[in-house]
Amino acid sequence: MSDYRYLKDESYYNDLYDLHTVETCLEYYWGLKNGFEKHHKDDSFKKFTQKQFNDDVHKIASYTVNAIKMDRFRHKKETIEKWMSADQQRQDRLDNAVEPEDILCPHCDTPMRSTIKELIDHLDEPMKVLFFFECPSCKKRRGVYDDGSSFVSKPSLCPKCKHEAKLTYKKRGKVLSWTTTCPSCGYKEVEKDNSDKGEAERKKKEERDNLLLEKYREEFCYSEKDGQQAIWDFDQLTALVDKWKERDEHKEEYDAVANIKKLTIVELEKLLNETITPKGYIRLILAQPEFGKQLIVGFTVQDVDAARKGYDSEHAFKKAVKQALEGTNWRLMSEGVIYRLGYLQGRLKAYETEEDLFSLVKSKKIPSPSTP
Repeated sequence: MSDYRYLKDESYYNDLYDLHTVETCLEYYWGLKNGFEKHHKDDSFKKFTQKQFNDDVHKIASYTVNAIKMDRFRHKKETIEKWMSADQQRQDRLDNAVEPEDILCPHCDTPMRSTIKELIDHLDEPMKVLFFFECPSCKKRRGVYDDGSSFVSKPSLCPKCKHEAKLTYKKRGKVLSWTTTCPSCGYKEVEKDNSDKGEAERKKKEERDNLLLEKYREEFCYSEKDGQQAIWDFDQLTALVDKWKERDEHKEEYDAVANIKKLTIVELEKLLNETITPKGYIRLILAQPEFGKQLIVGFTVQDVDAARKGYDSEHAFKKAVKQALEGTNWRLMSEGVIYRLGYLQGRLKAYETEEDLFSLVKSKKIPSPSTP
């Protein structure tokens, strides 16, 4: 009953998207070029020769167009998928609509025959399918939606006085005429639709679109390979520029990161022994490191001061170690240090990557190591 196809071949959507890309690029290019041309005689441009002016304007317009090309390619696949998905839903809704049964002519009660169906798709309403029926006896017609409700045509209103107007149409050859007549104020309007003229305009537009694609597609529409490479290059450059900006905005923190002493395990062990031995802590033993996102090393140490127990021993040890680790890439872990019968146990964590070191600096401003 309906041969209309909402869902087209993928090439249709690809051509449509590329056509929009070509039109957008041309619009921006010539818009910028013509805009500059209007100011060619301004004092700020007098020092340029005609060739210099044209070359620079071309560079500016081309830079903008290249940005548009890349943005259009970046969203091409996603946009086409959305178009095809929406048309697939429309097609399924139309194809799978169930024709209402037992529809009778309101004039002679004769069972009516379905002639055609049409998808009604308004933005603010759910999709519906309208079936058109014709009476075989009196030739009267009516419309019924697939949910069984009847189609009720809205009255035509006079654009001048807003009263109900009368609408009639005539067909002469391939020309349809709609005449709106208002019995209230006498307003009259005639609209005509020439199918031959409409077809000629459609073909003219189709030829124009095909010509644009043939002439400009290669220039303004990336191939899959070239588009992916262009996006990768652009994203890498953008990330680099963003990194430069971020480093400039946080220069103080990055300077502090650069000044942090990155200690190896051997250097860490030496520093700790030099720090804790004078405080009465001996026999520091480092456990096998845990290799994960960050390097974690457990340790044990003995307190030679028999009078220093529990909290006092833990506190004195942590204070000494924290002071020693300031300005380095090592920290005591948050669970702290545990004391039992002269033994102390804890864990140390290393910060290795620039990202980790930056977070360390931000959490607590690390003073630069003092120079002797």
